[in-house]
Amino acid sequence: MRIKIRNLSRSTTIGDLERLLAPFFATEIYIARDDREAARGFGYATIPDDRADAAIAALDGIELLGRRLEIVPAKSPRWAA
Repeated sequence: MRIKIRNLSRSTTIGDLERLLAPFFATEIYIARDDREAARGFGYATIPDDRADAAIAALDGIELLGRRLEIVPAKSPRWAA
């Protein structure tokens, strides 16, 4: 399952998210960045289906780099079939 991670600090790195999501075996971690390479405040990760609900429950609302994260299931893009 893909999850969306909202409210990331502009200084958040992939390493920060790898450490946060490691207990849930996350793969394909992505942080949206602007043209100056600063985080745009959200990202995505893929987590095995059997761990996704636990990851959302455990991580939603925690603080990372001074920001309270919001973790939700990611919606499929409109262009995806």
